[in-house]
Amino acid sequence: MTTGLTYIRTGQYYLNRGGTYKDFFPQALKLSEGNFYVDYGYHLAPISSSHIDELQFLFEEYGVPSFKIFMFYGGYGLHGMSDQQNLFLMIDKSERYDFAHFEFIMRGLTKLRESYP
Repeated sequence: MTTGLTYIRTGQYYLNRGGTYKDFFPQALKLSEGNFYVDYGYHLAPISSSHIDELQFLFEEYGVPSFKIFMFYGGYGLHGMSDQQNLFLMIDKSERYDFAHFEFIMRGLTKLRESYP
């Protein structure tokens, strides 16, 4: 048996939209349906603070067991210059995908793990 696991995130190049996974992920699943010939799953990236709040929902509702963390914080990365990060990731201007965001992701995942040992 073959299995594919790919990461997905909101922002440019991934349906070119931001927002919550509650709205985004069902659309991604609908586009995937019937287009895979192997078992597949998604490794979701919590890009915004609202995504961290959705970790438990994603696990309980869709069985998402795996989350992607990008290891770049400001400067250059997938988003180009750091002043373009919000536009590229399609997140609110008040948000940053940075080291502090990484800390909040880890806290959210710890809480989820403690709820489901």
